[in-house]
Amino acid sequence: MPKESDVAEASREIDQLEAWTVRRMLQLGVPEQDAETLARAGVSWHDVEALVTRGCPPALVIRVL
Repeated sequence: MPKESDVAEASREIDQLEAWTVRRMLQLGVPEQDAETLARAGVSWHDVEALVTRGCPPALVIRVL
């Protein structure tokens, strides 16, 4: 069974990863609330970037992913 401190550390790391992913998505033009939703759902910013750089508008990316 994992220690409470290990669980807390893992939770902090997940929060940090999600915050970083949100920042990357914001840089790609995804609105903040949508970026947060996508990050919480585990959507990779790489997938968002691939679509946006191919000309897909961020609003459509959100619907696709």
